[in-house]
Amino acid sequence: MRPRRLLQAPQLYFRGMRRALVAFLAIALVGCGDSSSPKQRAEQQEAERKERANRAQQQQRAIVEELATPHKAVITDRRSFSWTADVQDTLMPEGGRPVAGVASLSDVERDGKSHIVRLLYGDILKTSIVLMLKCDRPEETATKGGWFTGDRMLRMSSPRYAFVAKIESVKAQRGVVPAEGGVDVERAGWVAEGKCLALRKIPVEEKPRAQENIEKLLRERK
Repeated sequence: MRPRRLLQAPQLYFRGMRRALVAFLAIALVGCGDSSSPKQRAEQQEAERKERANRAQQQQRAIVEELATPHKAVITDRRSFSWTADVQDTLMPEGGRPVAGVASLSDVERDGKSHIVRLLYGDILKTSIVLMLKCDRPEETATKGGWFTGDRMLRMSSPRYAFVAKIESVKAQRGVVPAEGGVDVERAGWVAEGKCLALRKIPVEEKPRAQENIEKLLRERK
């Protein structure tokens, strides 16, 4: 058995060297094919990022319009509010029409035989509007071991949903907070309750992976 192992050792060695050489040549070929400067690569990456953002915005707008049309809903994209009346006018338009928009899913709770979805709507830093909508349970799997529980962080990390809803009430949320002169009453945001008429997850376009970029460069090199 020992002589056979000695005969196999050089074969395994050269086989490993061959694989390493192929990998090295592939990397060198990619490097030689990319003669752009760091500034040019940064500009190209920024252009690709803007293109992806533009595609995502167009797709999001198309989904909202598709959901809103059958319900004759008012599409709202206002993200910042100052007064409770502004929130009421936006989410409860005259004529009792439903509203459509995009918000972040933060929680789902059971309400008898139905469910209530909790959606975060508005500007990330300035406005906090919680939509509590009765509807069917969305097909969304909660992330296990999630670190974020605050609305601000959840709004940035949670899945985005297009919604159509008939809002029935909007109330300001206020809480007592410590202050220099004792305590103060602070408005923490708004809660809007109503019925969800349509709900659809906004798909997310994945960024190109490094391997895909290498294959693309190799094809261009040919």
